[in-house]
Amino acid sequence: MALVKLTFDGAINTAKNDAIFNYYLVNKVNGIFYDLGGKIYPSVANGKITFADGFVSIYGRRVYVEKDTSVTVTLDSSAYGTVVIKVDTSANTVTLVLKEATNVYPSLTQTNLLEEEGVFELPICYYRKTASSLSIDTSQLVYISTNKDELQAAKSEIVRTIDSKQYGIASTTISHSSYSKGVQKFDLNSLKSKDVLIISFYLCNNIVTLNSKMLGGRTGISVNYKFLGQDYTAIVEYENGTLIITAGDISHEVFAVFVSY
Repeated sequence: MALVKLTFDGAINTAKNDAIFNYYLVNKVNGIFYDLGGKIYPSVANGKITFADGFVSIYGRRVYVEKDTSVTVTLDSSAYGTVVIKVDTSANTVTLVLKEATNVYPSLTQTNLLEEEGVFELPICYYRKTASSLSIDTSQLVYISTNKDELQAAKSEIVRTIDSKQYGIASTTISHSSYSKGVQKFDLNSLKSKDVLIISFYLCNNIVTLNSKMLGGRTGISVNYKFLGQDYTAIVEYENGTLIITAGDISHEVFAVFVSY
């Protein structure tokens, strides 16, 4: 057991030690560097897939793909295929390989190169072929971004979420759909998709405000109010998009409710 100098004058830093730190610095992601070179973006013509330049990191092992690196796909049958960068740490080699399967994209060998020596195959292009056509797909590829870019993306997503919750509050007025002997019903089905509804209404000059979360899962909420010096109790229910207000007297009517969301 001893201390090993890695970044000192005269020190010998092994490829594996260097790779371990590289892997950590790219947030433990195996993929294509998004903002370096041309992202190894593929194009296809005459059965050949040609790549723009770019860099990949595989458990911290960095590989550069030169511009116009290409592979030829034999159009002899229908198949799903993947172009992979194959790193083999046991043989100390890196190669560009085609893998194909009949009905689904082929399985890949992806050894944890931090734990053991072996093979890791990183996809840089997916394709589908027939005997006469070849199409490519990059939607499933993994890209490596800088911490700054990832933080900015997370910040933007948080801002969008906050904006959707705090701003753009809308209100609407809904008249009762039926009224009989103090029982009035309001159709709120058009607002069922909203997370929370703030419901307000006038009942004999009393202002009542509730929210849909308070009413959910209850048989009803009792609301006490006064009219001409006398105490009354109304029952408010909300179920399956219908608001039901039963006033404390059959002559008491709620003409409309004001709903904010």
